[in-house]
Amino acid sequence: MLLSIIIVSFQGRSLLEQCLRSISTHLDGLLEYDVWVVDNASTDGTVPWLGAHAAENPKVTAIFNDRNLGFAAANNAALRRCRGEFILLLNNDALLVDASVMQGMDYLRKHPASFGAGGLLMNGDGTPGPSYGFFPSPGTLMKELLGRKFGALRAVSPAMHEGDHPIDFPCGAYFLVRRELLGDIGLLDEDFFLYFEETEWAARAWRHGRTIQYLPFCKAIHLGGGSSENREPLPIIATFYESWRIYLRKTSNPFGTAWVFLLLLLHFSGQAAWSAARGRGHSAQRHLKHARGTLWGWLGKPSRRLSERRP
Repeated sequence: MLLSIIIVSFQGRSLLEQCLRSISTHLDGLLEYDVWVVDNASTDGTVPWLGAHAAENPKVTAIFNDRNLGFAAANNAALRRCRGEFILLLNNDALLVDASVMQGMDYLRKHPASFGAGGLLMNGDGTPGPSYGFFPSPGTLMKELLGRKFGALRAVSPAMHEGDHPIDFPCGAYFLVRRELLGDIGLLDEDFFLYFEETEWAARAWRHGRTIQYLPFCKAIHLGGGSSENREPLPIIATFYESWRIYLRKTSNPFGTAWVFLLLLLHFSGQAAWSAARGRGHSAQRHLKHARGTLWGWLGKPSRRLSERRP
Protein backbone atom coordinates (compact mmCIF):
# COMPACT_ATOMS: atom_id res chain seq x y z
CA MET A 1 0.00 0.00 0.00
CA LEU A 2 1.42 3.38 -1.01
CA LEU A 3 -0.78 5.75 1.02
CA SER A 4 -3.01 5.34 4.05
CA ILE A 5 -5.31 8.26 4.90
CA ILE A 6 -6.56 8.52 8.48
CA ILE A 7 -9.61 10.59 9.38
CA VAL A 8 -11.00 11.07 12.88
CA SER A 9 -14.73 11.72 12.97
CA PHE A 10 -16.97 13.13 15.67
CA GLN A 11 -20.39 14.69 15.08
CA GLY A 12 -19.64 15.71 11.50
CA ARG A 13 -21.38 13.37 9.08
CA SER A 14 -21.92 15.91 6.29
CA LEU A 15 -18.31 17.07 6.50
CA LEU A 16 -17.07 13.48 6.50
CA GLU A 17 -19.11 12.71 3.39
CA GLN A 18 -17.55 15.68 1.58
CA CYS A 19 -14.06 14.70 2.74
CA LEU A 20 -14.38 11.10 1.54
CA ARG A 21 -15.86 12.24 -1.75
CA SER A 22 -12.92 14.58 -2.34
CA ILE A 23 -10.49 11.72 -1.76
CA SER A 24 -12.13 9.36 -4.23
CA THR A 25 -12.62 12.15 -6.78
CA HIS A 26 -8.95 13.10 -6.88
CA LEU A 27 -7.11 9.86 -6.08
CA ASP A 28 -9.07 6.97 -7.57
CA GLY A 29 -7.16 5.35 -10.41
CA LEU A 30 -3.94 7.27 -9.69
CA LEU A 31 -2.38 5.33 -6.82
CA GLU A 32 -2.90 2.50 -4.39
CA TYR A 33 -4.42 3.91 -1.21
CA ASP A 34 -6.78 3.11 1.61
CA VAL A 35 -8.77 5.23 4.05
CA TRP A 36 -9.21 4.62 7.77
CA VAL A 37 -12.06 6.47 9.44
CA VAL A 38 -12.09 6.37 13.24
CA ASP A 39 -15.38 7.52 14.75
CA ASN A 40 -15.40 8.76 18.34
CA ALA A 41 -18.93 7.63 19.26
CA SER A 42 -20.85 10.12 17.11
CA THR A 43 -24.62 10.32 17.66
CA ASP A 44 -25.58 12.36 14.59
CA GLY A 45 -26.13 9.45 12.22
CA THR A 46 -22.47 9.08 11.29
CA VAL A 47 -22.16 5.55 12.66
CA PRO A 48 -24.83 3.80 10.52
CA TRP A 49 -23.93 5.85 7.45
CA LEU A 50 -20.22 5.13 7.81
CA GLY A 51 -20.84 1.43 8.42
CA ALA A 52 -22.85 1.19 5.21
CA HIS A 53 -20.34 3.28 3.28
CA ALA A 54 -17.40 1.14 4.39
CA ALA A 55 -19.28 -2.03 3.48
CA GLU A 56 -19.76 -0.74 -0.05
CA ASN A 57 -16.24 0.70 -0.48
CA PRO A 58 -13.32 -1.71 -0.07
CA LYS A 59 -10.84 1.16 0.21
CA VAL A 60 -12.53 2.39 3.41
CA THR A 61 -12.07 0.77 6.82
CA ALA A 62 -14.19 2.06 9.70
CA ILE A 63 -13.22 1.84 13.37
CA PHE A 64 -15.98 2.59 15.86
CA ASN A 65 -15.06 3.67 19.38
CA ASP A 66 -17.62 3.25 22.13
CA ARG A 67 -16.71 6.64 23.62
CA ASN A 68 -14.91 9.82 22.62
CA LEU A 69 -11.22 8.97 22.95
CA GLY A 70 -9.96 12.28 21.62
CA PHE A 71 -7.85 13.05 18.56
CA ALA A 72 -4.54 11.39 19.45
CA ALA A 73 -5.94 8.07 20.67
CA ALA A 74 -8.33 7.81 17.73
CA ASN A 75 -5.55 8.43 15.19
CA ASN A 76 -3.34 5.92 16.96
CA ALA A 77 -6.00 3.22 16.60
CA ALA A 78 -5.54 3.49 12.83
CA LEU A 79 -1.79 4.21 12.90
CA ARG A 80 -1.26 0.82 14.57
CA ARG A 81 -3.14 -0.99 11.81
CA CYS A 82 -2.56 0.85 8.54
CA ARG A 83 0.23 -0.29 6.24
CA GLY A 84 0.75 2.55 3.79
CA GLU A 85 4.32 3.58 2.99
CA PHE A 86 3.08 7.11 3.68
CA ILE A 87 0.32 8.21 6.05
CA LEU A 88 -1.80 11.32 5.70
CA LEU A 89 -3.61 12.57 8.78
CA LEU A 90 -6.57 14.45 7.33
CA ASN A 91 -9.30 16.26 9.24
CA ASN A 92 -12.87 15.36 8.46
CA ASP A 93 -13.41 19.07 7.68
CA ALA A 94 -10.61 19.12 5.10
CA LEU A 95 -11.11 18.53 1.39
CA LEU A 96 -8.55 17.45 -1.17
CA VAL A 97 -8.62 19.72 -4.21
CA ASP A 98 -6.26 17.71 -6.42
CA ALA A 99 -3.78 14.80 -6.34
CA SER A 100 -0.92 16.93 -5.00
CA VAL A 101 -0.40 14.55 -2.07
CA MET A 102 1.50 12.45 -4.62
CA GLN A 103 4.03 15.27 -4.99
CA GLY A 104 4.33 15.34 -1.21
CA MET A 105 5.15 11.65 -1.14
CA ASP A 106 7.74 12.17 -3.88
CA TYR A 107 9.35 14.92 -1.82
CA LEU A 108 9.57 12.77 1.31
CA ARG A 109 10.96 9.86 -0.67
CA LYS A 110 13.72 12.09 -2.05
CA HIS A 111 14.50 13.60 1.37
CA PRO A 112 15.02 10.70 3.78
CA ALA A 113 15.86 13.08 6.64
CA SER A 114 12.27 14.36 6.62
CA PHE A 115 9.67 12.78 8.88
CA GLY A 116 6.74 14.66 7.45
CA ALA A 117 5.26 17.66 5.73
CA GLY A 118 2.27 19.96 5.72
CA GLY A 119 0.71 21.80 2.84
CA LEU A 120 -1.16 24.97 1.95
CA LEU A 121 -4.53 24.89 3.69
CA MET A 122 -7.01 27.23 2.09
CA ASN A 123 -10.19 28.72 3.47
CA GLY A 124 -13.47 28.04 1.75
CA ASP A 125 -12.98 31.13 -0.42
CA GLY A 126 -9.58 29.93 -1.63
CA THR A 127 -7.49 32.34 0.45
CA PRO A 128 -4.59 30.94 2.49
CA GLY A 129 -5.54 29.77 5.97
CA PRO A 130 -3.46 28.70 8.98
CA SER A 131 -1.14 26.02 7.62
CA TYR A 132 1.83 25.80 9.98
CA GLY A 133 3.23 27.39 13.11
CA PHE A 134 6.19 28.06 15.35
CA PHE A 135 6.44 26.02 18.52
CA PRO A 136 4.31 27.67 21.26
CA SER A 137 7.20 28.38 23.58
CA PRO A 138 7.45 31.28 26.05
CA GLY A 139 9.62 33.10 23.51
CA THR A 140 7.05 32.70 20.73
CA LEU A 141 4.29 34.04 22.96
CA MET A 142 6.43 37.03 23.97
CA LYS A 143 7.12 37.88 20.32
CA GLU A 144 3.39 37.74 19.57
CA LEU A 145 2.46 39.97 22.49
CA LEU A 146 5.23 42.50 21.85
CA GLY A 147 4.27 42.64 18.19
CA ARG A 148 0.56 42.86 19.04
CA LYS A 149 -0.09 39.81 16.88
CA PHE A 150 -1.49 37.30 19.35
CA GLY A 151 -1.63 33.86 17.72
CA ALA A 152 -0.03 34.98 14.46
CA LEU A 153 3.20 32.98 14.96
CA ARG A 154 1.58 29.84 16.36
CA ALA A 155 -0.82 29.67 13.40
CA VAL A 156 0.72 31.09 10.23
CA SER A 157 -1.33 31.80 7.12
CA PRO A 158 1.34 31.72 4.39
CA ALA A 159 1.48 33.93 1.36
CA MET A 160 -0.06 32.27 -1.68
CA HIS A 161 3.30 32.20 -3.50
CA GLU A 162 5.45 31.27 -0.50
CA GLY A 163 8.03 28.62 -1.34
CA ASP A 164 8.71 25.36 0.46
CA HIS A 165 10.83 25.54 3.61
CA PRO A 166 11.36 23.81 6.97
CA ILE A 167 8.71 24.53 9.61
CA ASP A 168 8.31 23.72 13.29
CA PHE A 169 5.01 21.92 12.80
CA PRO A 170 2.13 21.76 10.28
CA CYS A 171 -1.54 22.18 11.00
CA GLY A 172 -2.84 18.79 12.09
CA ALA A 173 -5.64 19.00 9.53
CA TYR A 174 -3.11 17.85 6.89
CA PHE A 175 0.03 16.08 8.06
CA LEU A 176 1.83 13.69 5.71
CA VAL A 177 4.41 11.38 7.32
CA ARG A 178 6.61 8.40 6.48
CA ARG A 179 5.42 5.28 8.30
CA GLU A 180 8.88 3.68 8.46
CA LEU A 181 10.00 6.33 10.96
CA LEU A 182 7.20 5.67 13.45
CA GLY A 183 9.34 3.03 15.10
CA ASP A 184 11.82 5.71 16.13
CA ILE A 185 9.53 8.66 16.72
CA GLY A 186 6.48 6.85 18.07
CA LEU A 187 2.77 7.47 17.75
CA LEU A 188 0.82 10.54 18.82
CA ASP A 189 0.95 11.26 22.55
CA GLU A 190 -2.36 10.25 24.12
CA ASP A 191 -1.86 12.61 27.06
CA PHE A 192 -3.42 15.14 24.67
CA PHE A 193 -7.18 14.85 24.19
CA LEU A 194 -7.52 17.64 21.63
CA TYR A 195 -5.03 20.22 20.30
CA PHE A 196 -1.20 20.26 20.30
CA GLU A 197 -0.89 16.56 19.36
CA GLU A 198 0.71 17.33 16.01
CA THR A 199 2.83 20.04 17.62
CA GLU A 200 4.37 17.64 20.13
CA TRP A 201 4.74 14.95 17.43
CA ALA A 202 6.69 17.36 15.23
CA ALA A 203 8.82 18.51 18.17
CA ARG A 204 9.67 14.88 18.88
CA ALA A 205 10.63 14.36 15.23
CA TRP A 206 12.96 17.37 15.33
CA ARG A 207 14.58 16.03 18.52
CA HIS A 208 15.26 12.78 16.64
CA GLY A 209 17.04 14.73 13.90
CA ARG A 210 14.14 14.54 11.45
CA THR A 211 12.84 17.59 9.62
CA ILE A 212 9.34 18.87 8.92
CA GLN A 213 8.67 20.72 5.68
CA TYR A 214 6.05 23.11 4.35
CA LEU A 215 5.11 22.10 0.80
CA PRO A 216 2.90 24.76 -0.83
CA PHE A 217 2.15 22.56 -3.82
CA CYS A 218 0.26 20.17 -1.51
CA LYS A 219 -3.13 21.83 -1.22
CA ALA A 220 -6.40 21.25 0.58
CA ILE A 221 -9.39 23.27 1.73
CA HIS A 222 -9.83 23.40 5.49
CA LEU A 223 -13.40 24.34 6.36
CA GLY A 224 -12.78 24.34 10.12
CA GLY A 225 -14.96 23.36 13.07
CA GLY A 226 -15.38 19.72 12.14
CA SER A 227 -14.81 18.27 15.60
CA SER A 228 -15.89 21.13 17.82
CA GLU A 229 -18.78 23.01 16.22
CA ASN A 230 -21.32 21.21 18.42
CA ARG A 231 -19.36 21.56 21.65
CA GLU A 232 -19.58 23.99 24.55
CA PRO A 233 -17.33 26.97 23.88
CA LEU A 234 -15.76 27.22 27.33
CA PRO A 235 -14.70 23.54 27.65
CA ILE A 236 -13.21 23.71 24.14
CA ILE A 237 -11.32 26.89 25.02
CA ALA A 238 -10.15 25.45 28.35
CA THR A 239 -9.05 22.19 26.71
CA PHE A 240 -6.88 24.20 24.33
CA TYR A 241 -5.03 25.76 27.28
CA GLU A 242 -4.89 22.43 29.10
CA SER A 243 -3.15 20.93 26.07
CA TRP A 244 -0.79 23.89 25.91
CA ARG A 245 0.11 23.27 29.55
CA ILE A 246 0.76 19.58 28.82
CA TYR A 247 2.90 20.50 25.81
CA LEU A 248 5.03 22.89 27.86
CA ARG A 249 5.37 20.33 30.64
CA LYS A 250 6.91 17.96 28.10
CA THR A 251 9.08 20.46 26.25
CA SER A 252 9.85 23.35 28.59
CA ASN A 253 10.95 23.94 32.18
CA PRO A 254 8.58 24.79 35.08
CA PHE A 255 9.56 28.45 34.92
CA GLY A 256 8.65 28.64 31.23
CA THR A 257 5.30 26.96 31.86
CA ALA A 258 4.47 29.37 34.70
CA TRP A 259 5.60 32.33 32.58
CA VAL A 260 3.23 31.41 29.74
CA PHE A 261 0.35 31.02 32.21
CA LEU A 262 1.03 34.48 33.68
CA LEU A 263 1.38 36.12 30.27
CA LEU A 264 -1.91 34.62 29.08
CA LEU A 265 -3.80 35.79 32.16
CA LEU A 266 -2.34 39.27 31.90
CA HIS A 267 -3.11 39.45 28.20
CA PHE A 268 -6.75 38.33 28.45
CA SER A 269 -7.47 40.34 31.60
CA GLY A 270 -5.92 43.45 30.09
CA GLN A 271 -7.82 43.04 26.82
CA ALA A 272 -11.07 42.51 28.71
CA ALA A 273 -10.54 45.68 30.78
CA TRP A 274 -9.55 47.69 27.68
CA SER A 275 -12.64 46.51 25.78
CA ALA A 276 -14.98 47.15 28.70
CA ALA A 277 -13.63 50.69 29.16
CA ARG A 278 -14.50 51.44 25.53
CA GLY A 279 -17.98 49.96 25.73
CA ARG A 280 -17.13 46.85 23.74
CA GLY A 281 -19.02 44.41 25.88
CA HIS A 282 -18.94 41.47 23.48
CA SER A 283 -15.16 41.69 23.11
CA ALA A 284 -14.73 42.02 26.87
CA GLN A 285 -16.81 38.90 27.48
CA ARG A 286 -14.83 36.97 24.89
CA HIS A 287 -11.52 37.84 26.54
CA LEU A 288 -12.90 37.04 29.99
CA LYS A 289 -13.99 33.64 28.67
CA HIS A 290 -10.42 32.99 27.53
CA ALA A 291 -9.12 34.09 30.93
CA ARG A 292 -11.50 31.62 32.58
CA GLY A 293 -10.48 28.95 30.07
CA THR A 294 -6.80 29.58 30.84
CA LEU A 295 -7.41 29.15 34.58
CA TRP A 296 -9.48 26.00 34.07
CA GLY A 297 -7.03 24.54 31.57
CA TRP A 298 -4.00 25.27 33.72
CA LEU A 299 -5.46 24.12 37.03
CA GLY A 300 -7.98 21.45 36.00
CA LYS A 301 -8.83 18.88 33.36
CA PRO A 302 -11.58 20.28 31.13
CA SER A 303 -10.89 17.62 28.49
CA ARG A 304 -12.72 15.20 30.77
CA ARG A 305 -15.89 17.22 30.17
CA LEU A 306 -15.47 16.79 26.42
CA SER A 307 -14.85 13.06 26.61
CA GLU A 308 -17.92 12.53 28.79
CA ARG A 309 -20.32 14.94 27.13
CA ARG A 310 -23.00 13.74 24.74
CA PRO A 311 -24.92 16.08 22.39
